[in-house]
Amino acid sequence: MRVAKSTWVAALGAAVVLLLPAPVQSAGVEVPFELARLIERSPQRAVESLGRTMAQISSDGTVSEMTIRRREMVEESMLRARTLAKLLALDLDNDGQIIDIEVTATFEASDTRDRREILVITTSADQDHNGIIAFEEMRLQAAESLNDKRRNQSRYNDAYQILALDLDGNGEVTMREMVEAVERFSAKCSCVE
Repeated sequence: MRVAKSTWVAALGAAVVLLLPAPVQSAGVEVPFELARLIERSPQRAVESLGRTMAQISSDGTVSEMTIRRREMVEESMLRARTLAKLLALDLDNDGQIIDIEVTATFEASDTRDRREILVITTSADQDHNGIIAFEEMRLQAAESLNDKRRNQSRYNDAYQILALDLDGNGEVTMREMVEAVERFSAKCSCVE
């Protein structure tokens, strides 16, 4: 199998390379160029890297769209919980809201690194700028931290690429199937520069 990264065009007797990334086709399965490139560079490293990603997503290493999404949801929930916990730690009197005196007391008792985090989180959480962070504002801050994470997310993009290695078309990729797919693709593909 030959993986075409570029389309070759002959012009005036010389070959001109136009960089047009294309997916790899094998047995009806399209593999994203980045994944094909990883496999071509070092099949062993590809197996190790993909295997780590798969093990992080699912305890048995079997990856499907559902297991990836489930893992994303768990991580999102944990991120919201951490953000809420940071804010609730500032609620010294446990009344469900944070007032400036609570922020000041926590700020004064904290080290420099924690002070920066306190300033950042309280400034952005107090959305109406009234000096009081109500529980609803805390909840909204937790949701906003989740939106920030989603904007910067690339980890699961790689995980979704693994689904292209589904050789039997059942919607799941097992560790064994991933290794077999990497072996097949590495034996049959060469990315053309």
